[in-house]
Amino acid sequence: MNLCTWNVRGLNKSYKQKELRLFPRKYKVDFIGCLETRVKEKKATRILKQVARDWSAFCNYNAHPNGVLVVEDQFIHCEIQEISSNSKAMVTVVYASNDINQRNQLWRKLIQIGANIQDSWLLSGDFNNVLHTDDRIGAPITQAETQGFQDMINTLQLSQVKSLGWNYTWCNKQQPDKRVYSRIDRALGNFEWLQQYNHIEATFLNLEVCDHSPILLQRSQGNQQRGLHPKPFKLYGSIMEHADFKGIVKRVWEQDVKAEPMKRIWMKLKMLKRDLKDLNTYMASYKHQLNQARHKLEIIQNELMIHHLDQNLIDQERLALAKTKKWSNIEEHVLQQKSRANWIACGDSNSKYFHAQWKLRKSKNFIASIYNDSAVKLTDPIQVEDEFIS
Repeated sequence: MNLCTWNVRGLNKSYKQKELRLFPRKYKVDFIGCLETRVKEKKATRILKQVARDWSAFCNYNAHPNGVLVVEDQFIHCEIQEISSNSKAMVTVVYASNDINQRNQLWRKLIQIGANIQDSWLLSGDFNNVLHTDDRIGAPITQAETQGFQDMINTLQLSQVKSLGWNYTWCNKQQPDKRVYSRIDRALGNFEWLQQYNHIEATFLNLEVCDHSPILLQRSQGNQQRGLHPKPFKLYGSIMEHADFKGIVKRVWEQDVKAEPMKRIWMKLKMLKRDLKDLNTYMASYKHQLNQARHKLEIIQNELMIHHLDQNLIDQERLALAKTKKWSNIEEHVLQQKSRANWIACGDSNSKYFHAQWKLRKSKNFIASIYNDSAVKLTDPIQVEDEFIS
């Protein structure tokens, strides 16, 4: 399933209608959200026939008479279903206002919608708001400008879909001394979206006849590259708190290795890696260990419902609680290390957030495609690898 959102910035001109008509055929798009069409209601039927004759289309001119595709004045929210797999997802196509106060209203409405969503959710479109201080070239960015958008993303625990193509998604098309580039178009997903559609990547295509990049969301074509090379050894930080860790390090470091100073350090680190592998594997079983600890705690507490003052059960409960707490903390530390994210106020457990960030970071670090010097997109894993080392 290929999805697209595109701020076409006016669809009354015939050359833009032609480009939009060709676009879904070229990229095999199944769903497209067109923003800021500026088409009057009386012209809508005729233009729809010209650009999307065989498509089902929805326009709500009651909310905005100038032709923005909406349910409310800044977004349309719907459910889509993939016919081949029957999988469903919620999609919100966003066209945010230029006015910061109206955008703050949009953030509040999206938070209200998100509070009731348990399924996969994608938000894509023109948010008219930068998120980071390096999201614009040609004009300064203030912290106040990014705060409301950032707060909304944090509250809903959204993550950016892995992207490639244009980093700056909007351009004012002015001369160099007055030209401004901004990154205001984005594709964001919740935890469930990242879980279900982690194979989807967002390509920010050339601006073509518009001043915004089309956002094309499609399946990554380079998944076969995974497993091409063995994974590097990664030491879990939580291992350093294990009772055996210091002893292993001390034993390895006290060994007499005959070599140059730097090579001696390298050889000892290599030996340490070998000796820590078993401990690392043990820590990697944190999910299994945590599930076991929770199950045992549940059994003991079920028995305590009947035998409230049984000393043996009380002692077992204390041990089971300590073990559950231990493995829960290890799980959180491992996922935090994998995601390289910090999160404070997200409920009783950060695991869900960290797991989503880990999958996102893993997806971002994986290079499924690359453009060569001739602007040709390479997706074959061997060609991608050759392009890097050539």
